Amino acid sequence: MPVVVLSGEGSLDQAIAAINVGGAVKYVTKADAAEKLATVVEEVLADLRRQSRSDLQHLPLPVALGLQRYESETVANLRVRAGHAALEDALRFVGAVGLGELLDGHPDARVPRPVLAPHMMLGKWVELLRTLGSRLAQDSYAGQVIRSLDLDALAVVKTGRNVVSHRSERPNDELARMLDEVDPLLEQFATALRHIADRTVMIAQSLRFDGKRYAVSAFRVTGTGPVLPSAELISRTSPVENSVGLYRPGTDSWIPIGPWMTARLGKARGEWQISVVDGVTQGHRGRPAKLAYQPFGDGEKWAAAADEDTDELIRRSVAR
Repeated sequence: MPVVVLSGEGSLDQAIAAINVGGAVKYVTKADAAEKLATVVEEVLADLRRQSRSDLQHLPLPVALGLQRYESETVANLRVRAGHAALEDALRFVGAVGLGELLDGHPDARVPRPVLAPHMMLGKWVELLRTLGSRLAQDSYAGQVIRSLDLDALAVVKTGRNVVSHRSERPNDELARMLDEVDPLLEQFATALRHIADRTVMIAQSLRFDGKRYAVSAFRVTGTGPVLPSAELISRTSPVENSVGLYRPGTDSWIPIGPWMTARLGKARGEWQISVVDGVTQGHRGRPAKLAYQPFGDGEKWAAAADEDTDELIRRSVAR
């Protein structure tokens, strides 16, 4: 955590000692505090947010890839589009994790209404995060992230995204305003996700059962490189092979995020296609509900029939 020293003394030697020996990042004297302290603190916080966003290897893969594309884009119009796409990926990632946390182990749970739409546009994801923020536990993974976000600002960005999507070129001043809206929201996501160190989103691969607990070889879904086997974990429950879940060491708890987020093997080693639910078509005449999926990054949308448990959950949610 960055340290700002506020001191009644103002000699150069003391300032140097505070920074070099004490580890302070800034030094302000009490005589200058009224004029400078608020500005200095804001600068330190801005630096911290930028560091959180740039340290991609500690962020969930879908969020890290979106930020990487955003940071590498220099053309204003394309940078705005990349920023909107990165925000949407972050929204979808946190929303899917939150659905897993909300519905896990609750037989009478209901799927929130925004998810039951045939297609989940950006506004539906913002609406879902509002719902999850009011229903998830204070210490839940998604709950902690959502409570650190400015959801009203996200709703404003939705309007800007719609404008850019339907018109190829925008005036430079309008693009600059949109970037000023997108940038702090991406920093909020990155800062919040980096500071939840005790839980990790993983893809369960192989299982071994010792009579009491499951030993799971898993892929840690972080950073921007190949998703290679990176963890051996112990779980009290049996994860489905190649399923996505939220793992919490210490409690050995595995919270399934599927079917809201799924993983499918790619063609190359370490390559996975991670997708998130993009809408629900209700079942009828004995046919199960169908879930539409949107891959993170590049990839074609696809759909799959809901399994028996998910179909029953969707029917129960629609009938409430």
